[in-house]
Amino acid sequence: AAYAAFTHQVDEEELQRCRAVYELLSPRLREVLRAIAQDHEPQLLAAHLKISQRTLDDYKSAIFAECRV
Repeated sequence: AAYAAFTHQVDEEELQRCRAVYELLSPRLREVLRAIAQDHEPQLLAAHLKISQRTLDDYKSAIFAECRV
């Protein structure tokens, strides 16, 4: 799962919170998060997802808002 990419040096409580947030994301936001976790260049990432850079930024903002980051 994409949240696994963010599990370095976190305690079990934080891991559970990450899993819970991941489950709340829409399928599209999960897809975007998984792609982000693969660490692609933003332009390549947007092209891979067949979206504009602006839409990618909007998706990132939605993910961060859901995560309260």
